[in-house]
Amino acid sequence: MKISLIGATMYLGCIIIIIMTALIVDSVNSDTVDNDLSLLPIIQKGKSDYIIVIAENASPTEKTAALELQNHIREATSVELPIFSVSDVPNDSKQILVGLSSRLQEIASDVDFEALGQDGILIRTSGQNLLLSGGKP
Repeated sequence: MKISLIGATMYLGCIIIIIMTALIVDSVNSDTVDNDLSLLPIIQKGKSDYIIVIAENASPTEKTAALELQNHIREATSVELPIFSVSDVPNDSKQILVGLSSRLQEIASDVDFEALGQDGILIRTSGQNLLLSGGKP
């Protein structure tokens, strides 16, 4: 079964909205923000230690999501986050994990990804990482 354009667009749109929210947290007084994203500033003073990470066997939708995320972050902040596959990234680096990879499954071992179905999404922080994934078609 192929994912529809509408499904891919919704998936990308949700991810982009969450990331853009996380990006602006850096400029807000953390005393007035009551959520975990206030502890995860991705861009600070025009720089970032974060990378976008996808699975070795990422689907076309996951690759597109990573590229769109990279593009929107660059357009909004002039900072380009590199995209790497899981095998090229040390576990202790600051990561935005996009799509269902072995590392994301390890970190979010409590999540039943099958139960997400086609339209469900996971948006979660774990330590210094941001996890973004959806069900597979």
